[in-house]
Amino acid sequence: IYNQVRGTNVTPRCRGTLEDLRNAFNEAKKTDPTSLGTLILSMELLVYDRRIAFEKVHNREFPDVKTTSVQEYLQQNPNVKLPESHK
Repeated sequence: IYNQVRGTNVTPRCRGTLEDLRNAFNEAKKTDPTSLGTLILSMELLVYDRRIAFEKVHNREFPDVKTTSVQEYLQQNPNVKLPESHK
């Protein structure tokens, strides 16, 4: 999705163990807590350490809240980009 919206070619890569991910997130929080890279690390950590399960979300209970896809978010926020170190 990022590649389609930004017209780039970001290749996914293995970042190591869950502990490696936790350490990378903690370091990113210290360096730039509001960056897209930090946000992505936090979401990965929440998913991979099983603190969040997307299938348990009950959007129907909140009819006035409109969900936003990753594609919509990136299109609405052109200034949000991955740092060069993530490409």
